[in-house]
Amino acid sequence: METKTSKGKEIRIPGPDHPITISPAVGKVRVTVAGRIVAESTQALRLEEKGYPPVYYLPRNDADMSLLVRSSQWPHQMRPGTGRSH
Repeated sequence: METKTSKGKEIRIPGPDHPITISPAVGKVRVTVAGRIVAESTQALRLEEKGYPPVYYLPRNDADMSLLVRSSQWPHQMRPGTGRSH
């Protein structure tokens, strides 16, 4: 597995020893917070990276954006430039 270091963090490069797959999620994906539906989609994508739990990405149009607040912080599973965190 090829690795690089950025700002003290190891970055794993996808390859045979560290596969990453992206596929359509099966069925409907629903995101809830405190019992309230924040997003729901039949067009979500499922990203699987070796050694990590699956992550789901939903189209922005399938989320109630009025319930979200833009954050200046990046969750540990997101890398700057790969998406937006709300």
